[in-house]
Amino acid sequence: MKGKIFLFIPFILIFLILLLFEFPVFESMEMKFYDVLTKYLYKPKKVDKIVIIGIDDKSLENLKDPIALWTRYFEKILEKISQYNPSAIGFDFLVLKIPEKDLISFSHTLLNLKKKKIPFILPFAIKDEEFQYPPALLIFSSSGIGYINISEDPDGKVRRLTLYSFQKGDTIYSFPYALYKSLNKTKNFEQEYLIQDFVSDFKIYSFYEILKRAEKGDTLYFKRFKNKIILIGAISKKLWDIFEVPKLNNKFLISGVELHAISLKNLLLGNKIKKIPYVFEILILLIFASFIFLGNRFLDIIKSTLLFGFILFIYLIGVIVAYKNSILLPFISDVFLVILSQVFELSVQFFTREKEFKIIKDYFSAYVGPDVLKEILKNPDRLGLKGVKKVITVMFVDIAGFTRFSEDKEPEEIVKFLNKYFEVITNCVTENKGYIDKLIGDGVLCFFGILGDEDRGVKNAIECAEAIIAETGKQGIKVGIGIHTGEVIIGNVGTKEVLDYTAVGDTVNTAVKIESLTRTKNIPVLISEATKKYCKGELKIVEEKAQIPSKTKRLSLYTI
Repeated sequence: MKGKIFLFIPFILIFLILLLFEFPVFESMEMKFYDVLTKYLYKPKKVDKIVIIGIDDKSLENLKDPIALWTRYFEKILEKISQYNPSAIGFDFLVLKIPEKDLISFSHTLLNLKKKKIPFILPFAIKDEEFQYPPALLIFSSSGIGYINISEDPDGKVRRLTLYSFQKGDTIYSFPYALYKSLNKTKNFEQEYLIQDFVSDFKIYSFYEILKRAEKGDTLYFKRFKNKIILIGAISKKLWDIFEVPKLNNKFLISGVELHAISLKNLLLGNKIKKIPYVFEILILLIFASFIFLGNRFLDIIKSTLLFGFILFIYLIGVIVAYKNSILLPFISDVFLVILSQVFELSVQFFTREKEFKIIKDYFSAYVGPDVLKEILKNPDRLGLKGVKKVITVMFVDIAGFTRFSEDKEPEEIVKFLNKYFEVITNCVTENKGYIDKLIGDGVLCFFGILGDEDRGVKNAIECAEAIIAETGKQGIKVGIGIHTGEVIIGNVGTKEVLDYTAVGDTVNTAVKIESLTRTKNIPVLISEATKKYCKGELKIVEEKAQIPSKTKRLSLYTI
């Protein structure tokens, strides 16, 4: 039951990942991956049509008037620029209160622009759900307004371009989108996109220098603004209108007006990378979880890890293709899911394997020698604990005449004798890499080659038989040994309460029957012809086509 629960780890992890994604750090990781994609897959493009007139440190140092009184400066510049019909003007400079005289004069300048069909977009801001508009007269005189609020990601960087939002049933445009619409662009965009081109390579003119040109009447100078989209705004850090964008080039701290210019640039280029809906992100995670579920169900940890690595590689190619088609697929969450699942799976397998190793060690240490036990622990699967067909060599050892020997002996004496006898047999078997299956009265059933090497198993069995004859002979014990090689079904047999690693099949029965012939033929060791086929040494023929008790098929028998 526990194993089945572990199979559902990927789906449990999806739930945990979705919870974790509520924390900003994970969203930031996904966005940093987007930065990498953009850095290596997107080639920045230059849009010469956009220029910026920036209020820089020089402008602030030389123009001592309060900013609320700068409208007369703006008028002088706008008057000169309008003579060469720019495509549009975006005024990224929110002034809430203007002296009445200056307000009227500035509104006349805007009306003249409107008369010349030069779009002029004013800014407004949304602060604490309150709208901060420029004076109504200016709004009336302009071509439109757009909000200048900029959304930042949890890591403080700007990547998103929200084109419009809905307030009290009305649709309001962002400042760059209002400027884009003023160009009579009919292409519609969805509400939010990711910025692709973060390069601020616009021609920037100092506001103060432009003002000086206007005051000098240098009309020809302003010819450079013909058919340009002009954004006027603050670029000085002293005005605290600075934002951070992903560090994809040398310039990653940019002013608000540059950011609006970048947004407009992306709109003009048709860049519209967008994230897939949340429900599809969950669907992709579910697909990955299904692969992980099936992989861990039918493959070992190494093969499943290689499979998941290959799937992630193919998915990465899909992510790249999707990016080039203006779709951003999640990737970090899927990598996170695979890594966490495999870490869990490795942990589960480690603790399960450690438990299995302990059981195997505790069980087999009493029946095999340390060398064989070491080999078993290296690869327990070679044992075929769940049941496999395997060719092994079976040896059955029995004391000749034990019944008559024990008739007149006390129980204590018989047990002492048997323990000494079993110790001799056990030492010989384990020293020759055999496995003691069970003790049956005074008989011992042993297996050789249980790890899969038939030739080695036969050699070990014969050497073990020679050792047993020698050692038991020293103690005056006469034994009979039957050896037969063949296919058996080997594995853990029994119930949950009583399990025994054993072999079943005719090969086992045949070895026992062959041993019974050692007494009638007065030969201590009898070996079947099936075993002889694997034996590289010389064996003596005892009888060809001998009759084996309870067997219809006759077998040739050999001895050492």
